[in-house]
Amino acid sequence: ARQRAEARPGDEVEVEKEGVFTGAYALPPGGREQVPIFVANFVLMGYGTGAVMAVPAHDQRDFDFARKYHLPIRPVILPPDPDHPGALLPLDPATMTAAYEEEGVMAASGEFDNLSSAAGRQAVVRWLAERGDGRAEGTYRLRDWG
Repeated sequence: ARQRAEARPGDEVEVEKEGVFTGAYALPPGGREQVPIFVANFVLMGYGTGAVMAVPAHDQRDFDFARKYHLPIRPVILPPDPDHPGALLPLDPATMTAAYEEEGVMAASGEFDNLSSAAGRQAVVRWLAERGDGRAEGTYRLRDWG
């Protein structure tokens, strides 16, 4: 007989990312093209709103999901070139094998281009708040380390 590993509350369990296209699309604030809406099993309902805007070039879970479902991957943060100060390394979605999750410089982001990713996050939140399309919010999780 096969035994199954018992998961305890708080354990992180790796499950295959599954999704179903809803047939609907959304136009994000400031967006120029519609994005498909999926229902997915790796969105955590108890964390934030339970809905996410995926950024597959910069989050590994989103990257894996986009590869599986052949969704576009568009880098919007470029890494600095360590050999040429002030220059940026291009990210080619066709050859990327993993998401780029480090800090860098905003690109393909309209008025936010050339901002550091840290400054860009703050500027985007301000821009969304001014338009009434979003706001900054902190989410905290308590963990039982016992």
